[in-house]
Amino acid sequence: SLSELMRLVRDKGFDPGLAERVVVAAAGPVRDGVCDLTNASWSIDLRDPGAGFPLERTALINDFVAQALGCETRHAAQSAITIQEGVARPGVVAAVGAGTGLGLCALAPLPGGDFLPLPSEGGHAPLAVVNRPEFEFLEFLQARTGHSHGFGDTMVSGPGLSFLHEFLTGRRLAPREVAREIGPDSET
Repeated sequence: SLSELMRLVRDKGFDPGLAERVVVAAAGPVRDGVCDLTNASWSIDLRDPGAGFPLERTALINDFVAQALGCETRHAAQSAITIQEGVARPGVVAAVGAGTGLGLCALAPLPGGDFLPLPSEGGHAPLAVVNRPEFEFLEFLQARTGHSHGFGDTMVSGPGLSFLHEFLTGRRLAPREVAREIGPDSET
């Protein structure tokens, strides 16, 4: 629960009530100060008295809104790695990340240099399969999950790594175990 999580945070020496500003980045859609977590069975509600948030100084945002906004920080610019040389052009910035789910957020440029974050629960959108091996993987996923389609959370991230590894090797492992086992030459 949020109360239990915040008790653990306070036990580590951080009291949100003493912070100048608090931003809570949560994995799920945020509406009216509440986030129903996507891959957990509980919610984050800033008004939960056990959390101890100073409501007037606390914001709850989607985790990939935080990631996308982080792309525009001075630190991100200084630590960026060039993948392909080219000329940067102003435009939409996309933040995509695979973890327990597939996180997505776009930043649309606004006049004056600011950005409008466009959060998405895109990890739940269907992914297209286009060739025979992908169709076979989709059939495997349908049998394992009962879903009619593959989507980011089951194909690209979270349990997707376990499903893909099992499909390719016949061995069922937790995502962490798969990640420890595979390398650059692994088909998984």
